[in-house]
Amino acid sequence: MHSEQRQVLLDALEKDANNPVGRFEFAYILEEEKHWADSLREYQVAKRLAASVKGPKYIDSRGNVYEVDGVREEVDKAIDRVAKLDKSVEPQK
Repeated sequence: MHSEQRQVLLDALEKDANNPVGRFEFAYILEEEKHWADSLREYQVAKRLAASVKGPKYIDSRGNVYEVDGVREEVDKAIDRVAKLDKSVEPQK
C-alpha cells in the first residue's frame, strides 16, 4: 500500500509539480521511509508553494481544488521535526 501511495503521488507530481498538497504528502512518505534530507527538501518546497497560493485553495490545471490551509498550518512543525531527525542520524560506517 505504501509503495502504491508513493507511486500515485510521484505520477501526480509529474503532471503538476507545483501542487503544495502533493508535495507535502510526498514529503510525509519520504519521512516515513527515513529519507530525512529528501523529506526536508520536499517540505520546504511545499511551504514555498503553499505561501504562493492566494487564498485557501490551490487549483491545478485540470480544475482540481486542493485546500492548502492544512499545509500552511503543519509544514513548519514537519520541517522542525524532520530537521531534528536528520541531525540525530548517525553516519553509517
